[in-house]
Amino acid sequence: MTKKYILTVFVTFLSLICSAQEEKTHKNMLFKAGLNCSRLTGDDYYDKFSTRHGFNAGFEAQIPTSNPCVYSIGLMYSQQGSHAEGFGVYKMDYINLPLLLNVYLWKGLAIKGGFQPGIFVYGKKKGNRLTEHWSYDEEGDIEPEFNLDFSIPVGISYEFGRFQVDARYNFGLNDALREGTKHRVIQLSLGYIFNK
Repeated sequence: MTKKYILTVFVTFLSLICSAQEEKTHKNMLFKAGLNCSRLTGDDYYDKFSTRHGFNAGFEAQIPTSNPCVYSIGLMYSQQGSHAEGFGVYKMDYINLPLLLNVYLWKGLAIKGGFQPGIFVYGKKKGNRLTEHWSYDEEGDIEPEFNLDFSIPVGISYEFGRFQVDARYNFGLNDALREGTKHRVIQLSLGYIFNK
């Protein structure tokens, strides 16, 4: 309930900004790539997990509009998951489809938020399992709770010339590995604008 309330207030706020701004036209298409810092959270066990560093890469296009509020759609490969204390790493990779509302506040500066479905494409766990009496290597495939992952991305970006710097935080909404575990992902990326 609280998440829905916050999202409603956020969307209303962005809509008011859009209606108050002077008219502009944005029509960008860009290739982008960067760093992911991801983690699984949710219960006492997964809260002991630490950050997995990976990459993100893909394309994003803005839908032309006559005011500073611009919708965009992307197709991104995203390495997610976590490092596990006393074990190794859980690798969970997705193809994400970010659907965003971008609000240009000043020149190339924009804040953004939206909805992001993701398709699970790869999962591996690898490491050394430690127990009270022995240790052993463990490796295998990961089966997620759901093959579709949904998240809310929020962020900020700045364009200079044909380049864009983008920072986002993705809040996972549904269970990832088991009940109660969710993805939390910080994404930093640099984009090159083909069409501006």
